[in-house]
Amino acid sequence: MLTRWNDFGFGDLDRTFLALGELRNEMEKAFSDFDRGFGLRRLHGSAHIGPRTEFSDDGESLVVKAEVPGMSEKDLDITLEGTALSIRGKREDALMEGYTVHRKERGTYEFSRSFTLPCKVDGDKVKAALKDGVLVLTLPKLPDAKPKQISVTSN
Repeated sequence: MLTRWNDFGFGDLDRTFLALGELRNEMEKAFSDFDRGFGLRRLHGSAHIGPRTEFSDDGESLVVKAEVPGMSEKDLDITLEGTALSIRGKREDALMEGYTVHRKERGTYEFSRSFTLPCKVDGDKVKAALKDGVLVLTLPKLPDAKPKQISVTSN
């Protein structure tokens, strides 16, 4: 049996660090794959993580942007209950009459995403717009949820 010669007797330690390095590389690969949506595809057979979203706060309202390519207004269902926001969507597989499929890479797509908002919003004034595959929700904050400026005085 051949073994690697090591002056310092750190053979086992070298193998341990090598194994930890390989584990780190696998973990980094798993997280970067998951960010691209491949992590769930590998585990469950298909990626149904829903649209990528972006939240922002301009002080007066919360703005939610969600990427929903290929969907129309009738494909989306948006509900607001207290501070819980849910976005659901379903794109049906539509084949034009008289056409035959030669290759199919797109099919039905269904998702459901739920978010807990950081503050209460005025449900009566919520606006939703869909343009170029991006859903934009504007959620005005209730007056008690808006930031208040506090002045400081000295004695």
